[in-house]
Amino acid sequence: MGLEGMNIAILARVLRIIDAFDAMTSRRPYKEPVPALRAAQIMVGTPEEKTNKGPSGQDERDRGMRRCFDEELLRKFIIFLGDMKFSE
Repeated sequence: MGLEGMNIAILARVLRIIDAFDAMTSRRPYKEPVPALRAAQIMVGTPEEKTNKGPSGQDERDRGMRRCFDEELLRKFIIFLGDMKFSE
């Protein structure tokens, strides 16, 4: 039986966000880094992303990777990034 949602330790939820951001923005032997702003957009989804039909048949905005993270922690992480005033 796996853990999900708020049953996952807060440190693990924070590290999941940091690890995903680091993986996207770091140079790897198999890929070039994504700019920090684009990585943040991918994590939260962007208005430009296509609209999909959801299980209910209604249009649902693509939420990017947001479903993978604690949304409140992700929001705080994005605010933290903005406060750092990093360069692209």
